[in-house]
Amino acid sequence: MDEAILVEGTGYEPLGLVTGAAIYRPPFWGRYGVAMRENRELADLSNSLHAARTIAMGRLRAEAAALHADGVVGVRLEFEGAEGKGRDYRFNAIGTAIRATRQATVRANDRRSDGMPSQQGEVFTSDLSGRDFALLARAGYVPAGMVMGVCVYHVARRQFGDWLKTQNANVELELITTALYDSRELAMERMQLESHSLGADGIVGVQIKEETHVWGSHVIEFLAIGTAVRLVADEHQSLAPEMVVPLDDLTVDTDPRKLHGH
Repeated sequence: MDEAILVEGTGYEPLGLVTGAAIYRPPFWGRYGVAMRENRELADLSNSLHAARTIAMGRLRAEAAALHADGVVGVRLEFEGAEGKGRDYRFNAIGTAIRATRQATVRANDRRSDGMPSQQGEVFTSDLSGRDFALLARAGYVPAGMVMGVCVYHVARRQFGDWLKTQNANVELELITTALYDSRELAMERMQLESHSLGADGIVGVQIKEETHVWGSHVIEFLAIGTAVRLVADEHQSLAPEMVVPLDDLTVDTDPRKLHGH
């Protein structure tokens, strides 16, 4: 309720819940990187997981466009793995469609960060909460869209002799460290490239998630996801801090005897 009020306070009205879904099947050999003894990306799986999420997000935007919305906030991306169900994956995207009114503080189509007008009719997406969206709008920014980067990576298995040598020693596992760094940086770089393609000024609310899904501990997915934003006001607007007092505090029972020191 409070987030709906904050969004309306910036001049946007909620239109309804919108969703998008995609059931995807990656290539058969894409998940069999466990036999490899080297660090390397499993490109087929990376492309599959990114494509499936993109399809789900596209259908969510289509539902929002049918409501004549300007954007979707509070987007959640849900993933259901294929364990016990073959190699199929299901992605769900869900969020709240909103539309600018005449009282809107800023509008997504006012202008791009390069000064050029935005494409009319484009529906932005954002995984930010209604509260964060309201803060962005008051500061003169609007979401350009959700951006993400995906990297599925195989972490090489160590030779038995190398494993045995480290059992009684404090030592960094450099092979695993390198794999984590490389895969995370690939995901981050791809997210940044998506942001550049939207003409954004930056990315906020970035989350980096590491999952093994059903592939085992040596095949991991790094998902970097956030909301690309652009400045549509003439300049960044400074925000004055405001005190908010919640009205739903829990009732605390007080022992009267303790008030008198007994």
